[in-house]
Amino acid sequence: MTTISFTTTLSAVAAAYAVMACGPAVRRLGWLKGEADVSLLKIVVNLLMPCLIASKVLRNDVFTIDSSNLYIPPLLGFSVIAFGIALAYLAAGALPIFFTGLDTPAKKGTFAACVGMLNYGYVPIPLIADLFPNDDRLMAVLFVANLGTEFALWTICAGMIRGQFDRGTLRSMISIPTIAILLCLALNVLGIDRYIPDFFFKPVGMLGGAAIPLSLLFVGATLGDHFHSCLGRGGALQTVRLSILSILLRLVVIPAVILLVTSAMPISREVKIIMVVYASMASATFPVVLVKLHHGDMDTALKSVLSNSVVALATTPIWIALGLRFLGI
Repeated sequence: MTTISFTTTLSAVAAAYAVMACGPAVRRLGWLKGEADVSLLKIVVNLLMPCLIASKVLRNDVFTIDSSNLYIPPLLGFSVIAFGIALAYLAAGALPIFFTGLDTPAKKGTFAACVGMLNYGYVPIPLIADLFPNDDRLMAVLFVANLGTEFALWTICAGMIRGQFDRGTLRSMISIPTIAILLCLALNVLGIDRYIPDFFFKPVGMLGGAAIPLSLLFVGATLGDHFHSCLGRGGALQTVRLSILSILLRLVVIPAVILLVTSAMPISREVKIIMVVYASMASATFPVVLVKLHHGDMDTALKSVLSNSVVALATTPIWIALGLRFLGI
């Protein structure tokens, strides 16, 4: 059984949030200007993240030891997103409009997408690296699970925001990180990775190590850009009500259901740990970008995402500590 105390978990979560907190600071100081965001994001997504994936997936035996680690994680990754979005949409439709303020289909769809889409990359990666520093198997399984969450992002989540499901959005799934995961898995399964020279892994590992801090800085800067504008929108009482609903669903109900279902499934230790981390996560920030792109309700998106993102600093270590103990890991 893994021995990870609440204090250890809190320390790991606090470290990730501390790096994120530097984002608004470097933005305010002018060291990371808004016009540099696109360039930074391209470097992280197209260079650093694929290097991190290669350094963790190649020559990893987690998929040969248990072949179910190839297909169970993405199926569960997709399922937790589908469940979260469905639950949030049902709640938005069942509760009185005077309480939620979600009086249009666009607002309901935006709320469901933002609450149901968990943070599956930039925070789970450093958390797992910190909590399980010598276990590359976990990181490899996380990347495979993220294939499922990525698919859910561009189908269910994007469809809820747009108000329609368009197969054209699937083209957005063809990203360099996705290709990197599939390519590394293919090299692993075929046994070709063993022929890759050792000197390849040194620079790849160095570049991959920069992906986590730069990603967290970018997320922190992005959240800081919208925080004050969110507070100034709409009535205070309606903001509080919507925030409470977002927090209850994302950080209380959804984690509890994920852990209960996970406890009943015959899956590997690695997949169970990934599900615990998934369950503890706040909403992802990327759906806010989709809301802006597809003309969804930005007010609803910001209030839904930012409220539970702040509270998750306290709830994430609690859920991880309880989840690991509940599943006997």
